[in-house]
Amino acid sequence: MSEKVTLSLGQAIERGDLNALVGILKDEEVKRKEEFKSVIQKKWNDGASLEKSELQELGFRPSEFSDNISAHPFFPVFEAMEQVEGAFQILSSSFQGFFASYGQFHAGALYGNADFSRASRDSMQQIFSFAFAAFSLVQAYRKLESRSEAYKSVKDSIFNECFGDADLTSFLQELRNSYGHVWLFSPEPSISQDLTEGTIETALTVSSRLLLEKGDWNEGARRFIERSVEIDLLGVVKEYYAGAKKFNRLYANRSGLVSSDGYLELRRCFLARETMG
Repeated sequence: MSEKVTLSLGQAIERGDLNALVGILKDEEVKRKEEFKSVIQKKWNDGASLEKSELQELGFRPSEFSDNISAHPFFPVFEAMEQVEGAFQILSSSFQGFFASYGQFHAGALYGNADFSRASRDSMQQIFSFAFAAFSLVQAYRKLESRSEAYKSVKDSIFNECFGDADLTSFLQELRNSYGHVWLFSPEPSISQDLTEGTIETALTVSSRLLLEKGDWNEGARRFIERSVEIDLLGVVKEYYAGAKKFNRLYANRSGLVSSDGYLELRRCFLARETMG
């Protein structure tokens, strides 16, 4: 059995051996990638930042970008922060969709052609979307908490500041369980008119009695439902989103994550990719 002969680059060129030449070039490219990643990883582990030339090389090779930046010690936290931001954007889109749908019903009420069936159907879909988006955001924050002691140390105080009504928060988050496992309820659109003032008001509500009979709620959500005869879904969504928006604005600054060396270094890397990639 003959032994496999390993050719040098020069020998492969001299012999015109295309297969050997391709193999040598691939091996050299793999070696170059590994060496570059090793160099930047050592710098980051030593607490240093990349030089301009290294940022340029990072940016010029977008196919390797994700693998390279994953070598940074702060990357797991950075990745979790990015997922939080993505989840918050989804929640924001759901919030906008909910009020756009409600706006159509309200406009119809003002002009005497409100479609109650469509309003009920559309608002059910929008509440469903918002509840699941809220759950996804909570899960993203939990992942961040598992990766960052800095976030973990401030989250409770920020949460209490942003979500003053803990029972309302429990109700909104329990909606995901209700829609996902128990009962798909349809909000009830309504119109009221003040003849003295000449104004028209609209609402989207759900009966508290039905919620308690058909739903499966935790203690906080049940307390919230029992406060009134019906639940104002517009008010619930608006208040919860306001708290989520404030929390999203405060947590990164209060925890110091956005001003940390690791975060700023990874932002430099992303800017290099956008500029040069």
